[in-house]
Amino acid sequence: MKYKNAVLALHGLDAATDEDLYAADKYACDVQHIMRNGDNGIPADAPEWVAELQTSMETRVATGVVAQMTAAIAQMTAAIAQLNVTMNAGFSNQAAAIADLRQDGNALKSDVNALTVRIGVLEHSSSAKRIMALTHNKNCTGLAYPLMSVPKSTTGEMPTGFPRTLEELNALTLPQTNQLLAFYGLRLPRGTAQVAKYNLLKEEIGMQPVWQTPV
Repeated sequence: MKYKNAVLALHGLDAATDEDLYAADKYACDVQHIMRNGDNGIPADAPEWVAELQTSMETRVATGVVAQMTAAIAQMTAAIAQLNVTMNAGFSNQAAAIADLRQDGNALKSDVNALTVRIGVLEHSSSAKRIMALTHNKNCTGLAYPLMSVPKSTTGEMPTGFPRTLEELNALTLPQTNQLLAFYGLRLPRGTAQVAKYNLLKEEIGMQPVWQTPV
């Protein structure tokens, strides 16, 4: 029984042959044996279609290998792309974390500086010398009463031009008053009346304000 047309149609071949199905199977097995063992030789008595069958099978095998390699490359490309996304996200998160740490560090530094200033103010404002001067001046009893110079609360520095008595305090001019107010870091809006400046200075040095314009 002849099966050449079926075999040829199965492999998409057009070559004609008079071999029967047994011969076709035999040569097909020979071709598979050749391909498995890397033998490039084809039996000399093989019909023409055997070479075509070998070429067809090699093409199909090669096509399958190429398809598998293409799929593998596509998977690797996708994996690399995902890895890049993950790494970039990690770098972004790390950069954000570093920026937050830097900001927190700057804030902490500002807080430390502010605390240092406050400690300095507390130290000088509560110093024995300043407290003693404020207490002494508070007990002023007359124009000739001697005043004690009051140190600056933030630095402990002593002012220049401090009045020696209540009489000299009452005789301060506006420029002298402004100079002492500036020394103590006391600021008033422009245009403030002299009496208000005078009373603010008196409070700063421990004395009760008097609501009258100084001489």
